[in-house]
Amino acid sequence: MNIIFHRFFHHDARQDLSLLQLRLPRAGDELPDRLEAVCGRSEATDALLKDAVRATDQEVRPQVLIIIAARFQRLSWKYESMAYNIILKNVGVLYQTMYLVATAMDLAPCALGGGDSDLFARAAGLDYYAETSVGEFLLGSKRI
Repeated sequence: MNIIFHRFFHHDARQDLSLLQLRLPRAGDELPDRLEAVCGRSEATDALLKDAVRATDQEVRPQVLIIIAARFQRLSWKYESMAYNIILKNVGVLYQTMYLVATAMDLAPCALGGGDSDLFARAAGLDYYAETSVGEFLLGSKRI
């Protein structure tokens, strides 16, 4: 399988959020307003993909790896000690929606139970303590 597009994107949640409208661009396409290219292929992005392969005990790189990140301080100021609990519940709701949509589209979804938050922060160029990963989700086509 050829890699058509290999980039690390940030979704701007302030724009219209609709998973059904989100289409990953192909090489040469202009990016939609709500997608911002953070970086191209790097050692950190390759390591994130390798970790995802290792977590699923597969040998093939995933077609799409979606990493969900959260800004803890935004919830902590209001919910204090419950913030992490609320974040994980929101991730669960997002996973459920992604599973339902992917299954309806006859794709192969897979939520991952772990991830490297430090590696994600390095790849995205973020401050680990301000915004970090809280979930990972693989998406691909089914093999016959």
